[in-house]
Amino acid sequence: MDIPEFLTSFKKGSRKFRRILGYEKKTYDLSKLTQVTSFARITGTNVPGQERLKNMYSIWGRGYISNDVRVFMFKYYNNILGLGNRIAHFVQNVDSRCTFCVLENRTDPVPESFEHVFFSCPSTQSVLKYFFERFFTRNLGSELYFTGSGVDGNEKENMPFSLTLDLIRYQIWQCKLNKRKMSAACITDEVSYMINCIRKSNREISEFFDHCTLFTRRNDGRGDAADQQGRG
Repeated sequence: MDIPEFLTSFKKGSRKFRRILGYEKKTYDLSKLTQVTSFARITGTNVPGQERLKNMYSIWGRGYISNDVRVFMFKYYNNILGLGNRIAHFVQNVDSRCTFCVLENRTDPVPESFEHVFFSCPSTQSVLKYFFERFFTRNLGSELYFTGSGVDGNEKENMPFSLTLDLIRYQIWQCKLNKRKMSAACITDEVSYMINCIRKSNREISEFFDHCTLFTRRNDGRGDAADQQGRG
C-alpha cells in the first residue's frame, strides 16, 4: 500500500488529507465568516466585496509590515483587542471608560467600545479629520474608514489607502495602551516613517502609493505625507 492509498483509507479525521490528495477545490464566501460579519456589526458598516475582504483579512501576512503592526492588524480585524468595556467584565478594578475621554477629563466618559475608540471618540475624530482634510481626497465617513473601499473594485487604489488607515489606527491604539493623549502631528510623523520603511522594502506597494488617487498632491510641491516620506 502506498502513502496516498494509506491516508485515504481512514474514515475519520482525514477528510482534509483526502481533499488535498484529490486536488479538491472549494470557493469560500468570505462575507459569511463570523469575524467578517462581527466586524461589520460593531462598526455599523456593510460587508465589502470579496477582493476587498481578501486584502483586509490577509494584510497581516505581508512581509513588508513589522511584527508589532501585524499582531495589531490581526487582532483588530478579528475583533479581539483588549478594550476596556471587555476586560472590565472579567478583571477587577479595570476602568471600562474610554481612555482618551478620561485623559481629556470629559464629562461622563462613555464605555471604551471598538467603534468609539477608533472612530467616534472626539479625540480620534480630531486626528482623523486632520488626516482626511490634509492628505486624502475622500471625505471622512465610517463606511470608508472601516472598509478602506475608496475606489470600488480597484484594489491597486484601495491597498495603499487602507494600509495608511491601518497604520493610523495602530498609532491610535499605541496611544490608548500608553494612556497618552493623541497628537495629530506626532501620529503623522510616525505614520509617515512607517510608510517610508514599507515603500523602501517593497517596490510593488511603493508604486501603488505613487499612483493612488486617494492621496492629495499638494500645490506647494511637497505632496502628501506618504509621498513626502517615500521620496525622502
